[in-house]
Amino acid sequence: MEFSLTAGAVGYAGDFEGLFDPEQTQATLRLKSIANVEPRLLFRGRLLSPNGRPLGGGIVEVGSVRRGFRTSSPPIGMTSLTVTREDGSFDIVCVAGVSDFQLKVKSVGCCDASFTDLHPGKAPKDLRMTEGATIFGRVVSAGIPVSNLKISIVQKNLGIGLAQTPLVISTNTMGYFIADRLPSDRTYILAGIPGQAARHSIPAIETSAPKDGLAADLGDIQAERTIPLTFTFGTVDGSPLPRKIGFWLSQPGTWEGFKHELDTSKGRTIHVHGVNEEVFKISIRAQGYKVDSSEPFLQQDMNGQHCLRAEQPTTYKIFLKSAVPIPLPPKEAA
Repeated sequence: MEFSLTAGAVGYAGDFEGLFDPEQTQATLRLKSIANVEPRLLFRGRLLSPNGRPLGGGIVEVGSVRRGFRTSSPPIGMTSLTVTREDGSFDIVCVAGVSDFQLKVKSVGCCDASFTDLHPGKAPKDLRMTEGATIFGRVVSAGIPVSNLKISIVQKNLGIGLAQTPLVISTNTMGYFIADRLPSDRTYILAGIPGQAARHSIPAIETSAPKDGLAADLGDIQAERTIPLTFTFGTVDGSPLPRKIGFWLSQPGTWEGFKHELDTSKGRTIHVHGVNEEVFKISIRAQGYKVDSSEPFLQQDMNGQHCLRAEQPTTYKIFLKSAVPIPLPPKEAA
């Protein structure tokens, strides 16, 4: 099991270890003194709860950074991640040229938040978290609860300032699910995740979260019987397949899908269960190859993705061809 470690202290810039396995490695976090940092390069903030109480132990991550007309991730030398102290305070050390930046913040018991238009060298700024909204409901099929169904939730319009989701939740033994601490007054898409060994699942549905601190009951959501799909791979000219084929199937507008890397030395078939009678997009990637054709026919868009509507158990045959151009023979001298 791997963990993320973050540390901060009064008078020091925070540090973090992204992937830490306590059974195999020893983490070393190096905190740098900010005593000699120029005030114009320092951002001081304080994290507060919805009722104004200081929040210690909050995770503060720098998102996008603007330097002139360019927007990027935190440059070298800038604090990228830190934790708030017991009094909720924290410091972000910037580098020359940073005009403003975004912070993504997490704290236990609060809705994840994003704060934008923050500037170094200004007076200390209070950042107030919110409680967030709650969405809950029950998944049923012919009145019978559908248990252990994984559901993805994602905001309909993602972008800077929209910090929450995607996330995955599951129904309990009675078919109930709950998603809490969601940013309020925003539209979400809920959908069953394909690839599950589930006889019933829910199609993509759109819903709105209520105001902060409130809950919305979606009631009983009717699940649909799922359809198994099979994909087999070959080449146009009968030559050997590439060793690895990447496969991704998902519903438009959703985040989670079925992902698989096919090792063609062990087989050339992919089975996908838990698919609704809905439209799905498929991405197929193989180094040095591209999709030439399919049976039945799958429409392809400008991004190289294929589209299908699952209506009945179907086996699709996918034929690949080399994407490496064949060199022309040299011209004979006149």
